[in-house]
Order: sequence, then C-alpha cells, then structure tokens
Amino acid sequence: KIGFRPIWQPDDHVSFFTAAEGWGLFRQQRDGHRMTYEIELRYGRLRVTELVFRLPDGVRAKKVHSKVAGRVGFKDGDLHFLLTEPVTLSESETLAVEVQTAEG
Repeated sequence: KIGFRPIWQPDDHVSFFTAAEGWGLFRQQRDGHRMTYEIELRYGRLRVTELVFRLPDGVRAKKVHSKVAGRVGFKDGDLHFLLTEPVTLSESETLAVEVQTAEG
C-alpha cells in the first residue's frame, strides 16, 4: 500500500517518495472537477496492491479512471483504490489515477 496526503500546494503538487526497493515522484493536480494522481518510479521497482489519496474537504468522487483495474472505497476523507491484481512498476513507469469530482 502506498498513499499520499500532501498539504503543501495540494492543487498542483510534486514531491519525492522512497519505498523499500525504489524511489520516484508523486504528482497531484486539481483542475476544476478533475483530480489526477501519478506515481512515477525513477529507480528500482515498486509493487503496489492499494493506492490511497486524500480528497479535498467537501469534495466527493463521482468517477475514478485508471488503466489498471481496481475497486474504489472511501474512509476518513481518503480515496482507497484497491487493485484487482498487484502491479509492479519498474524504472521509468508511471501509474496514474484520474478522479472526476463533485463539490459537496
């Protein structure tokens, strides 16, 4: 499981992350009623079974899209994306999730 809850510039955020076997960049952007989350692996490998992202206060997800299959759940303001099958990212690969949102 890997998750992110950026506080600094949450509408246009980029930060570095490290994991047990690799490191990379996390990007989060909000554009109107669309949020995009990207995990870009720059070195090593990263095995993922669940992604957790913070939704802004007062925002709820209407639709979640990703090239990998998974189930969506919500808990304490976080969006949980549980992948149907584990995914292992290798160097230079990116895993992206797009969320269509609705205010209120």
